[in-house]
Amino acid sequence: MTTTPRKKLGERLLDRGLITERQLDLAMREQRRTGAMLGEILTQLGLVTPQSISSILAEQGGVHFLDLADTDIPAEALALIPEATARRLGALPVGIEGQTLVLAMVNIYDVEALGEIEAFTRRRVKVVGASEEDILAKINEAYGVRKSIEDLIEEAIQGTAGNEDDDSVALPVVRMVDQLLLKTIQDRATDLHIQPGEHTVLTRYRVDGLLQQGPSLPKAVQVAVIARLKILAEANIAENRVPQDGKF
Repeated sequence: MTTTPRKKLGERLLDRGLITERQLDLAMREQRRTGAMLGEILTQLGLVTPQSISSILAEQGGVHFLDLADTDIPAEALALIPEATARRLGALPVGIEGQTLVLAMVNIYDVEALGEIEAFTRRRVKVVGASEEDILAKINEAYGVRKSIEDLIEEAIQGTAGNEDDDSVALPVVRMVDQLLLKTIQDRATDLHIQPGEHTVLTRYRVDGLLQQGPSLPKAVQVAVIARLKILAEANIAENRVPQDGKF
Protein backbone atom coordinates (compact mmCIF):
# COMPACT_ATOMS: atom_id res chain seq x y z
CA MET A 1 0.00 0.00 0.00
CA THR A 2 1.32 3.44 -0.88
CA THR A 3 0.61 6.63 1.03
CA THR A 4 0.52 10.16 -0.30
CA PRO A 5 3.30 12.28 1.21
CA ARG A 6 1.95 14.92 3.58
CA LYS A 7 2.17 18.38 2.11
CA LYS A 8 4.41 20.88 3.86
CA LEU A 9 3.18 24.17 5.25
CA GLY A 10 4.52 26.21 2.33
CA GLU A 11 2.81 23.96 -0.22
CA ARG A 12 -0.52 24.20 1.58
CA LEU A 13 -0.27 27.99 1.67
CA LEU A 14 0.42 27.98 -2.07
CA ASP A 15 -2.54 25.68 -2.73
CA ARG A 16 -4.84 28.06 -0.90
CA GLY A 17 -3.47 31.06 -2.77
CA LEU A 18 -2.37 32.74 0.44
CA ILE A 19 1.19 33.33 -0.75
CA THR A 20 3.07 33.34 -4.03
CA GLU A 21 6.06 31.23 -5.09
CA ARG A 22 8.24 34.31 -4.80
CA GLN A 23 7.05 35.04 -1.26
CA LEU A 24 7.63 31.42 -0.22
CA ASP A 25 11.15 31.51 -1.67
CA LEU A 26 11.85 34.72 0.26
CA ALA A 27 10.60 33.19 3.51
CA MET A 28 12.57 29.96 3.01
CA ARG A 29 15.78 31.90 2.39
CA GLU A 30 15.14 33.79 5.61
CA GLN A 31 14.48 30.48 7.37
CA ARG A 32 17.83 29.09 6.24
CA ARG A 33 19.52 32.25 7.48
CA THR A 34 17.85 32.44 10.91
CA GLY A 35 16.68 28.89 11.63
CA ALA A 36 13.26 30.19 12.67
CA MET A 37 9.98 28.40 11.94
CA LEU A 38 8.55 29.07 8.49
CA GLY A 39 5.15 30.06 9.85
CA GLU A 40 6.75 32.52 12.27
CA ILE A 41 8.73 34.13 9.45
CA LEU A 42 5.69 34.44 7.18
CA THR A 43 3.67 36.16 9.90
CA GLN A 44 6.55 38.47 10.84
CA LEU A 45 6.83 39.50 7.18
CA GLY A 46 3.11 40.22 7.16
CA LEU A 47 2.46 37.75 4.34
CA VAL A 48 -0.10 35.67 6.23
CA THR A 49 -2.06 35.95 9.47
CA PRO A 50 -1.37 33.79 12.54
CA GLN A 51 -4.90 32.43 12.14
CA SER A 52 -4.12 31.20 8.62
CA ILE A 53 -0.99 29.40 9.82
CA SER A 54 -2.82 27.82 12.76
CA SER A 55 -5.69 26.75 10.50
CA ILE A 56 -3.34 24.92 8.14
CA LEU A 57 -1.39 23.32 10.97
CA ALA A 58 -4.67 22.08 12.45
CA GLU A 59 -5.69 20.67 9.08
CA GLN A 60 -2.28 19.05 8.78
CA GLY A 61 -2.73 17.44 12.20
CA GLY A 62 -6.22 16.23 11.41
CA VAL A 63 -8.00 18.38 14.01
CA HIS A 64 -10.71 21.00 13.72
CA PHE A 65 -9.68 24.68 13.69
CA LEU A 66 -11.76 26.91 15.94
CA ASP A 67 -12.33 30.63 15.53
CA LEU A 68 -12.30 31.79 19.14
CA ALA A 69 -13.57 35.30 18.42
CA ASP A 70 -17.19 34.11 18.21
CA THR A 71 -16.87 31.27 20.73
CA ASP A 72 -18.76 31.43 24.03
CA ILE A 73 -16.95 29.37 26.65
CA PRO A 74 -19.10 27.73 29.35
CA ALA A 75 -18.11 28.41 32.95
CA GLU A 76 -18.00 24.68 33.78
CA ALA A 77 -15.26 24.20 31.17
CA LEU A 78 -13.18 27.13 32.49
CA ALA A 79 -13.48 25.80 36.03
CA LEU A 80 -11.59 22.63 35.05
CA ILE A 81 -8.29 24.39 34.30
CA PRO A 82 -6.74 27.25 36.34
CA GLU A 83 -5.84 30.41 34.44
CA ALA A 84 -2.12 30.04 35.27
CA THR A 85 -2.08 26.53 33.78
CA ALA A 86 -3.93 27.68 30.66
CA ARG A 87 -1.37 30.46 30.11
CA ARG A 88 1.63 28.24 30.81
CA LEU A 89 0.54 25.48 28.41
CA GLY A 90 -1.11 27.65 25.75
CA ALA A 91 -4.28 25.62 26.17
CA LEU A 92 -7.81 26.90 26.70
CA PRO A 93 -10.84 24.78 27.69
CA VAL A 94 -13.61 25.70 25.25
CA GLY A 95 -16.34 23.16 25.90
CA ILE A 96 -17.46 19.84 27.33
CA GLU A 97 -18.89 16.99 25.26
CA GLY A 98 -20.21 14.35 27.63
CA GLN A 99 -17.17 13.43 29.75
CA THR A 100 -14.72 14.82 27.19
CA LEU A 101 -13.05 18.22 27.55
CA VAL A 102 -12.65 20.19 24.33
CA LEU A 103 -9.32 21.98 24.43
CA ALA A 104 -7.95 24.66 22.08
CA MET A 105 -4.16 24.41 21.92
CA VAL A 106 -1.43 26.56 20.42
CA ASN A 107 0.66 23.45 19.74
CA ILE A 108 -1.65 20.57 18.90
CA TYR A 109 1.34 18.19 18.93
CA ASP A 110 2.32 18.96 22.56
CA VAL A 111 1.67 15.51 24.04
CA GLU A 112 3.22 16.45 27.40
CA ALA A 113 0.79 19.35 27.86
CA LEU A 114 -2.09 17.13 26.74
CA GLY A 115 -1.09 14.41 29.22
CA GLU A 116 -0.78 16.94 32.04
CA ILE A 117 -4.28 18.28 31.41
CA GLU A 118 -5.81 14.81 31.13
CA ALA A 119 -4.20 13.82 34.43
CA PHE A 120 -5.24 17.08 36.11
CA THR A 121 -8.87 17.06 34.92
CA ARG A 122 -9.25 13.26 34.88
CA ARG A 123 -11.06 13.58 31.57
CA ARG A 124 -10.40 12.57 28.02
CA VAL A 125 -9.40 15.56 25.92
CA LYS A 126 -10.44 16.44 22.39
CA VAL A 127 -7.97 18.87 20.83
CA VAL A 128 -8.89 21.68 18.45
CA GLY A 129 -6.53 24.17 16.85
CA ALA A 130 -6.42 27.95 17.38
CA SER A 131 -3.82 30.66 16.97
CA GLU A 132 -1.64 31.66 19.93
CA GLU A 133 -2.81 35.26 19.60
CA ASP A 134 -6.47 34.23 19.79
CA ILE A 135 -5.94 31.82 22.68
CA LEU A 136 -4.14 34.42 24.82
CA ALA A 137 -6.77 37.05 24.04
CA LYS A 138 -9.56 34.63 24.91
CA ILE A 139 -7.84 33.65 28.18
CA ASN A 140 -7.81 37.34 29.17
CA GLU A 141 -11.47 37.69 28.22
CA ALA A 142 -12.77 34.40 29.59
CA TYR A 143 -11.10 34.33 32.99
CA GLY A 144 -11.57 38.07 33.37
CA VAL A 145 -9.81 38.41 36.75
CA ARG A 146 -6.81 40.49 35.69
CA LYS A 147 -8.91 43.28 34.20
CA SER A 148 -11.21 43.37 37.22
CA ILE A 149 -8.28 43.82 39.60
CA GLU A 150 -6.78 46.58 37.46
CA ASP A 151 -10.11 48.41 37.32
CA LEU A 152 -10.51 48.16 41.08
CA ILE A 153 -6.92 49.32 41.65
CA GLU A 154 -7.68 52.41 39.59
CA GLU A 155 -10.87 53.06 41.57
CA ALA A 156 -9.00 52.63 44.85
CA ILE A 157 -6.26 55.05 43.74
CA GLN A 158 -8.90 57.66 42.92
CA GLY A 159 -10.54 57.07 46.29
CA THR A 160 -7.34 57.53 48.27
CA ALA A 161 -6.86 60.93 46.67
CA GLY A 162 -9.59 62.04 49.08
CA ASN A 163 -10.34 60.64 52.51
CA GLU A 164 -8.85 57.18 53.11
CA ASP A 165 -11.59 56.44 55.65
CA ASP A 166 -14.30 57.16 53.09
CA ASP A 167 -16.40 54.41 51.50
CA SER A 168 -15.14 55.54 48.07
CA VAL A 169 -11.87 53.75 48.77
CA ALA A 170 -13.16 51.06 51.16
CA LEU A 171 -15.55 49.41 48.70
CA PRO A 172 -13.04 49.07 45.79
CA VAL A 173 -10.45 47.67 48.22
CA VAL A 174 -12.94 45.09 49.50
CA ARG A 175 -13.67 44.04 45.90
CA MET A 176 -9.97 44.06 45.02
CA VAL A 177 -9.10 41.73 47.92
CA ASP A 178 -12.00 39.49 46.90
CA GLN A 179 -10.60 39.30 43.37
CA LEU A 180 -7.10 38.46 44.66
CA LEU A 181 -8.58 35.63 46.73
CA LEU A 182 -10.75 34.46 43.82
CA LYS A 183 -7.70 34.24 41.57
CA THR A 184 -5.91 32.26 44.29
CA ILE A 185 -8.74 29.71 44.23
CA GLN A 186 -9.06 29.62 40.44
CA ASP A 187 -5.32 29.00 40.00
CA ARG A 188 -5.38 26.42 42.83
CA ALA A 189 -2.58 28.28 44.55
CA THR A 190 -1.50 27.17 48.02
CA ASP A 191 -0.34 30.66 49.08
CA LEU A 192 -1.10 34.28 48.38
CA HIS A 193 1.82 36.52 49.39
CA ILE A 194 1.29 40.26 49.88
CA GLN A 195 4.63 42.03 50.28
CA PRO A 196 4.82 45.80 50.94
CA GLY A 197 7.69 47.45 49.08
CA GLU A 198 9.07 50.96 49.03
CA HIS A 199 6.81 52.21 46.25
CA THR A 200 4.35 49.36 45.55
CA VAL A 201 2.77 46.32 47.17
CA LEU A 202 3.76 43.09 45.43
CA THR A 203 1.48 40.06 45.21
CA ARG A 204 2.63 36.52 44.45
CA TYR A 205 0.82 33.21 44.09
CA ARG A 206 2.42 29.84 44.89
CA VAL A 207 1.26 27.37 42.24
CA ASP A 208 2.74 23.85 42.08
CA GLY A 209 5.42 24.93 44.55
CA LEU A 210 6.57 27.93 42.47
CA LEU A 211 5.92 31.61 43.18
CA GLN A 212 4.27 33.45 40.29
CA GLN A 213 4.07 37.23 40.07
CA GLY A 214 0.59 38.70 40.59
CA PRO A 215 -0.60 42.27 40.06
CA SER A 216 1.34 45.09 41.73
CA LEU A 217 -0.82 47.25 43.96
CA PRO A 218 -0.21 50.97 44.53
CA LYS A 219 1.38 51.94 47.85
CA ALA A 220 -1.63 54.14 48.56
CA VAL A 221 -3.92 51.14 49.15
CA GLN A 222 -1.47 49.17 51.35
CA VAL A 223 -3.04 50.18 54.69
CA ALA A 224 -6.57 49.49 53.44
CA VAL A 225 -5.65 46.08 51.97
CA ILE A 226 -3.91 44.94 55.17
CA ALA A 227 -6.83 46.21 57.26
CA ARG A 228 -9.30 44.30 55.08
CA LEU A 229 -7.35 41.06 55.48
CA LYS A 230 -7.09 41.60 59.26
CA ILE A 231 -10.85 42.13 59.46
CA LEU A 232 -11.49 38.92 57.52
CA ALA A 233 -9.05 37.01 59.77
CA GLU A 234 -10.52 38.60 62.94
CA ALA A 235 -7.13 40.06 63.84
CA ASN A 236 -6.51 43.33 65.67
CA ILE A 237 -6.34 46.04 62.99
CA ALA A 238 -4.77 48.50 65.48
CA GLU A 239 -1.78 46.24 66.21
CA ASN A 240 1.08 46.77 63.76
CA ARG A 241 4.15 45.92 65.84
CA VAL A 242 3.88 42.17 66.43
CA PRO A 243 2.88 39.22 64.21
CA GLN A 244 -0.69 37.98 64.48
CA ASP A 245 -2.42 34.74 63.58
CA GLY A 246 -5.86 34.67 62.06
CA LYS A 247 -8.06 32.59 59.80
CA PHE A 248 -11.29 32.76 57.81
